[in-house]
Amino acid sequence: MPQAPKKTFVEIIPSMEKPTGVGEPPVPPFIPALANAIYKLTGKRNYELPFKA
Repeated sequence: MPQAPKKTFVEIIPSMEKPTGVGEPPVPPFIPALANAIYKLTGKRNYELPFKA
């Protein structure tokens, strides 16, 4: 994640078309963020998906 941009700019263009594709930008960094939150909470690193108890 160190190579990830600090900010992401999204421009939503007005259109009469059915809305799609607006919710995907935060998806890629979600899993590493979740893994770090679990580590901070439990002190245990998870290196495989799906996460196991």
